[in-house]
Amino acid sequence: MRIFSALCFICISFCTPLRAQGYYPVKPITIVVPYNVGGGADQLARLIGHQLSERLNQTVIIDNRPGASNTIGMNYVAKSVPDGHVIGLISPGFLTAPSVIKNSYDPIKDFTGIAFIGHAPMALVVSPKLGIHNLREFVEYARSHPDKLNWASLGSTSTQGLAGLDFSQKTGIKSQQIQYKGSSLAMSDLLTGNVQYMFNALPSMIGFIDSGQLQLLGISGKKRLDIFPKTTLISDVVPDFNITSWFGFVVPVRTPKPLVDKLNKEINAVISKPEIQKKLLDSGIETSPINSEQFNMMLAKNYELYGKLLENLLIDSE
Repeated sequence: MRIFSALCFICISFCTPLRAQGYYPVKPITIVVPYNVGGGADQLARLIGHQLSERLNQTVIIDNRPGASNTIGMNYVAKSVPDGHVIGLISPGFLTAPSVIKNSYDPIKDFTGIAFIGHAPMALVVSPKLGIHNLREFVEYARSHPDKLNWASLGSTSTQGLAGLDFSQKTGIKSQQIQYKGSSLAMSDLLTGNVQYMFNALPSMIGFIDSGQLQLLGISGKKRLDIFPKTTLISDVVPDFNITSWFGFVVPVRTPKPLVDKLNKEINAVISKPEIQKKLLDSGIETSPINSEQFNMMLAKNYELYGKLLENLLIDSE
């Protein structure tokens, strides 16, 4: 009887993803966002999730699971049934966090990339209480006040942390990194002046910049954006600084290829719609639809590049 039950369980487990291929989606789709509600990543997931729901005629649920440098949410995705009904939203921290978080996922072996959304520059913002209005002035001020400035990050392996460490290394600035468990806590301290500056993906910063609550000093990347045409490129002041953010979607590694291809097709169709492209561009995200094979090649390449960068930066910061 035990053998029969075990065989039935194996058959059911094996057939579930196969059934999903023919009738997908057969139940609500969950997009796991490994960050707090209200941030740029969360807003992006909700924008695309709504459109995906309409295209697939199925409910799309946004499930925020922040913590441990995004590994709580992504561990959940990795262990989910590989039937296309649980999707993870990722950014560069997805590739770097497992290098320092024990008992975490393997970003290459445990996942399959399904769709790349696009790149977003990192924004360097400061508290208006600092009284600084341009990047060159800030660099000069920070150099002349060693260890007097604090900057916020979500950990050294996060995109914010990598950008801050790389910026300090390239400018010779000596300042204190203050690590937070969530972006909302970091933003609260930045707005009150408890920390003086922060790097963050531009989509998360636009509202605070437009309202005057934060001063934008510069953005990463190689070209200016239409929404901030006069903003300084950080690389014009700090040569070779080019850490940017990006967003994409992944599923557990054993998800059948027909489902991966279908999700890639549907998500690419969403981000190719002119009205969605405009919304993404207005938030600082430049879309770049590619197929899943190209996205997985990009993930593997960036995993190697980030690993070398992270190793060098952490050694220099000790």
